[in-house]
Amino acid sequence: MDWSSYKKVCDKPNVLSRWLIQQTSAVCSAEIKQCLSSILKTVPLEKPEDHKGGEVLDMFQTDFSQTKVKDIVAQVSAACDAGLQTTGAVERDYLGILRAWHEYERMLESS
Repeated sequence: MDWSSYKKVCDKPNVLSRWLIQQTSAVCSAEIKQCLSSILKTVPLEKPEDHKGGEVLDMFQTDFSQTKVKDIVAQVSAACDAGLQTTGAVERDYLGILRAWHEYERMLESS
């Protein structure tokens, strides 16, 4: 896939990185974790040939229901309220992840 097409697809709210899915899974219920982990077992989007990112930057097209996204938003919001931090190279709060899920939620509400 060429860079222009890749960026266009990855900018969609329902296209999520492996990292975002893993971080979301870390603060969600068993039911949501199972749903998220099933996505990670699928084939990620094809990256451009010169893409430098590793597996953590794999992108997945998702198709969650509005109800499921609302559940995820509520659980990630609770993680924000509790002051939880993401894991990995740099610890961050969950606000950025919450913003991504809110964007997904707005996309579903407008369709």
